[in-house]
Amino acid sequence: MNKKWFYIMALLSLPLLRVVVLNTGYDAWLLNANYTKAAAFITMLKTSELFQQFVGGWIFPCYVVGILSFWCMEEDDSRIGQQFVLLPLAYIPFTILGFTLVNAEFKVSYLYQHPLIVVTFGYLFVGFWSLILWLLMKIGIVK
Repeated sequence: MNKKWFYIMALLSLPLLRVVVLNTGYDAWLLNANYTKAAAFITMLKTSELFQQFVGGWIFPCYVVGILSFWCMEEDDSRIGQQFVLLPLAYIPFTILGFTLVNAEFKVSYLYQHPLIVVTFGYLFVGFWSLILWLLMKIGIVK
């Protein structure tokens, strides 16, 4: 498998998580299947204000569509890995602009809250997928 497709699948995993958590009854299904801890985690994500704002709103899908369209138009696929690592840093100004447009006001707290939240959780995401890519490259599945 090509690295470009791996990065696209990794990027699309977050909107998939958003749909599963917010738009399906996955937490109720887990609770009915006696997976109470997993159901509690999904319910916690569903009710989390930060998850609702940063992943559940319209800003995140627009960002993902923009990144995917940029990657599909790019002729040199060798830079996609570097761009994948920089995704959380690029999402920070995108969220600040989006929150300013949604709330119709700019708050100075956006300048320190957004980098703190996006960099922390963004690099957990990027680190996880980079580890999976490294393992798949060692096995020889991804080239």
